[in-house]
Amino acid sequence: MNALTQMPDLSMDKDLKAALERANQVMKTSMEEMNLLKNAFNPMQTFVQINEQFMQFFSKTDWMGFFSQKNDPANIQSCMTDFLDVQSTSFKKLTESQQKLLIDSVKDISDSMTAFKAGASPQQNLAAVINKNLDGFEQIQKDVNAQASLMGSIQTAYVAWLQSTLEKTLPKK
Repeated sequence: MNALTQMPDLSMDKDLKAALERANQVMKTSMEEMNLLKNAFNPMQTFVQINEQFMQFFSKTDWMGFFSQKNDPANIQSCMTDFLDVQSTSFKKLTESQQKLLIDSVKDISDSMTAFKAGASPQQNLAAVINKNLDGFEQIQKDVNAQASLMGSIQTAYVAWLQSTLEKTLPKK
Protein backbone atom coordinates (compact mmCIF):
# COMPACT_ATOMS: atom_id res chain seq x y z
CA MET A 1 0.00 0.00 0.00
CA ASN A 2 1.32 3.42 -0.98
CA ALA A 3 1.22 5.68 2.09
CA LEU A 4 0.77 8.87 0.05
CA THR A 5 -2.27 7.83 -1.95
CA GLN A 6 -3.69 5.11 0.26
CA MET A 7 -3.89 3.01 -2.89
CA PRO A 8 -2.38 -0.40 -3.38
CA ASP A 9 0.77 -0.50 -5.52
CA LEU A 10 -0.16 -1.55 -9.01
CA SER A 11 2.28 -3.35 -11.17
CA MET A 12 2.01 -3.21 -14.92
CA ASP A 13 2.36 -6.28 -17.07
CA LYS A 14 5.47 -6.09 -19.30
CA ASP A 15 3.37 -6.66 -22.44
CA LEU A 16 1.05 -3.81 -21.52
CA LYS A 17 3.99 -1.54 -20.77
CA ALA A 18 5.55 -2.40 -24.16
CA ALA A 19 2.22 -1.83 -25.93
CA LEU A 20 1.78 1.58 -24.29
CA GLU A 21 5.34 2.56 -25.17
CA ARG A 22 4.69 1.48 -28.76
CA ALA A 23 1.46 3.49 -28.81
CA ASN A 24 3.32 6.55 -27.61
CA GLN A 25 5.99 6.12 -30.30
CA VAL A 26 3.43 5.51 -33.05
CA MET A 27 1.49 8.62 -32.10
CA LYS A 28 4.66 10.72 -31.98
CA THR A 29 5.76 9.45 -35.39
CA SER A 30 2.25 9.92 -36.78
CA MET A 31 2.16 13.54 -35.71
CA GLU A 32 5.54 14.16 -37.36
CA GLU A 33 4.38 12.45 -40.57
CA MET A 34 1.11 14.40 -40.53
CA ASN A 35 3.06 17.66 -40.34
CA LEU A 36 5.28 16.58 -43.23
CA LEU A 37 2.23 15.60 -45.28
CA LYS A 38 0.47 18.86 -44.46
CA ASN A 39 3.50 20.84 -45.55
CA ALA A 40 3.95 18.77 -48.71
CA PHE A 41 0.35 19.26 -49.83
CA ASN A 42 -0.27 22.86 -48.91
CA PRO A 43 -3.11 23.79 -51.28
CA MET A 44 -2.42 27.51 -51.04
CA GLN A 45 1.23 27.09 -51.94
CA THR A 46 0.28 24.80 -54.82
CA PHE A 47 -2.34 27.28 -56.01
CA VAL A 48 0.18 30.13 -55.94
CA GLN A 49 2.73 28.09 -57.92
CA ILE A 50 0.18 27.05 -60.52
CA ASN A 51 -1.18 30.58 -60.73
CA GLU A 52 2.31 31.98 -61.35
CA GLN A 53 2.96 29.43 -64.10
CA PHE A 54 -0.31 30.24 -65.83
CA MET A 55 0.19 33.98 -65.50
CA GLN A 56 3.56 33.61 -67.21
CA PHE A 57 2.02 31.39 -69.88
CA PHE A 58 -0.92 33.76 -70.48
CA SER A 59 1.31 36.82 -70.65
CA LYS A 60 3.15 35.22 -73.59
CA THR A 61 -0.06 34.38 -75.43
CA ASP A 62 -1.09 36.20 -78.60
CA TRP A 63 -4.69 36.84 -77.60
CA MET A 64 -5.62 38.57 -80.86
CA GLY A 65 -4.36 35.52 -82.71
CA PHE A 66 -6.30 33.25 -80.38
CA PHE A 67 -9.60 34.98 -80.96
CA SER A 68 -9.06 35.30 -84.70
CA GLN A 69 -8.01 31.68 -85.27
CA LYS A 70 -10.22 28.69 -85.72
CA ASN A 71 -9.17 25.64 -83.79
CA ASP A 72 -9.07 22.36 -85.62
CA PRO A 73 -11.95 20.18 -84.33
CA ALA A 74 -9.61 17.16 -84.31
CA ASN A 75 -7.28 19.11 -82.02
CA ILE A 76 -10.14 19.91 -79.63
CA GLN A 77 -11.28 16.28 -79.75
CA SER A 78 -7.73 15.16 -78.94
CA CYS A 79 -7.63 17.48 -75.93
CA MET A 80 -10.96 16.16 -74.66
CA THR A 81 -9.87 12.55 -75.19
CA ASP A 82 -6.73 13.27 -73.19
CA PHE A 83 -8.88 14.82 -70.46
CA LEU A 84 -11.16 11.78 -70.34
CA ASP A 85 -8.09 9.54 -70.10
CA VAL A 86 -6.84 11.51 -67.10
CA GLN A 87 -10.32 11.39 -65.55
CA SER A 88 -10.86 7.66 -66.03
CA THR A 89 -7.35 6.72 -64.89
CA SER A 90 -7.68 8.95 -61.82
CA PHE A 91 -11.09 7.51 -60.98
CA LYS A 92 -9.84 3.93 -61.38
CA LYS A 93 -6.77 4.49 -59.18
CA LEU A 94 -8.73 6.37 -56.52
CA THR A 95 -11.39 3.65 -56.47
CA GLU A 96 -8.74 0.94 -56.05
CA SER A 97 -7.10 2.96 -53.29
CA GLN A 98 -10.41 3.45 -51.47
CA GLN A 99 -11.24 -0.25 -51.79
CA LYS A 100 -7.87 -1.20 -50.31
CA LEU A 101 -8.41 1.19 -47.41
CA LEU A 102 -11.88 -0.24 -46.77
CA ILE A 103 -10.68 -3.86 -46.94
CA ASP A 104 -7.76 -3.10 -44.63
CA SER A 105 -10.07 -1.28 -42.19
CA VAL A 106 -12.52 -4.21 -42.03
CA LYS A 107 -9.63 -6.65 -41.54
CA ASP A 108 -8.18 -4.49 -38.77
CA ILE A 109 -11.52 -4.36 -36.95
CA SER A 110 -11.88 -8.12 -37.26
CA ASP A 111 -8.32 -8.69 -36.01
CA SER A 112 -8.94 -6.37 -33.08
CA MET A 113 -12.01 -8.35 -32.06
CA THR A 114 -10.02 -11.61 -32.00
CA ALA A 115 -7.11 -10.22 -29.97
CA PHE A 116 -8.46 -11.48 -26.64
CA LYS A 117 -6.84 -14.69 -25.42
CA ALA A 118 -8.61 -17.09 -23.12
CA GLY A 119 -6.81 -17.43 -19.81
CA ALA A 120 -4.77 -14.25 -20.26
CA SER A 121 -4.79 -11.55 -17.62
CA PRO A 122 -6.79 -8.36 -18.27
CA GLN A 123 -3.54 -6.46 -18.77
CA GLN A 124 -2.28 -9.03 -21.29
CA ASN A 125 -5.56 -8.82 -23.17
CA LEU A 126 -5.42 -5.02 -23.11
CA ALA A 127 -1.86 -5.17 -24.44
CA ALA A 128 -2.95 -7.55 -27.22
CA VAL A 129 -5.84 -5.25 -28.21
CA ILE A 130 -3.59 -2.16 -28.18
CA ASN A 131 -1.02 -3.93 -30.37
CA LYS A 132 -3.67 -5.16 -32.83
CA ASN A 133 -5.15 -1.67 -33.04
CA LEU A 134 -1.70 -0.16 -33.58
CA ASP A 135 -1.01 -2.69 -36.35
CA GLY A 136 -4.28 -1.63 -37.96
CA PHE A 137 -3.53 2.04 -37.48
CA GLU A 138 -0.12 1.65 -39.12
CA GLN A 139 -1.67 -0.16 -42.12
CA ILE A 140 -4.35 2.50 -42.52
CA GLN A 141 -1.66 5.15 -42.22
CA LYS A 142 0.25 3.49 -45.08
CA ASP A 143 -2.95 3.42 -47.15
CA VAL A 144 -3.65 7.10 -46.47
CA ASN A 145 -0.06 8.05 -47.33
CA ALA A 146 -0.41 6.12 -50.58
CA GLN A 147 -3.62 8.02 -51.30
CA ALA A 148 -1.92 11.33 -50.63
CA SER A 149 0.84 10.39 -53.04
CA LEU A 150 -1.77 9.35 -55.59
CA MET A 151 -3.57 12.68 -55.19
CA GLY A 152 -0.29 14.47 -55.89
CA SER A 153 0.16 12.40 -59.05
CA ILE A 154 -3.39 13.13 -60.16
CA GLN A 155 -2.89 16.85 -59.56
CA THR A 156 0.27 16.72 -61.66
CA ALA A 157 -1.59 14.89 -64.45
CA TYR A 158 -4.35 17.54 -64.52
CA VAL A 159 -1.85 20.40 -64.59
CA ALA A 160 0.08 18.67 -67.39
CA TRP A 161 -3.17 18.13 -69.33
CA LEU A 162 -4.18 21.76 -68.95
CA GLN A 163 -0.78 23.03 -70.00
CA SER A 164 -0.75 20.66 -72.98
CA THR A 165 -4.24 21.75 -74.00
CA LEU A 166 -3.33 25.42 -73.81
CA GLU A 167 -0.21 24.82 -75.86
CA LYS A 168 -2.23 22.95 -78.50
CA THR A 169 -5.04 25.48 -78.72
CA LEU A 170 -3.37 28.84 -78.14
CA PRO A 171 -1.39 30.46 -80.94
CA LYS A 172 2.32 31.00 -80.50
CA LYS A 173 3.82 34.50 -80.63
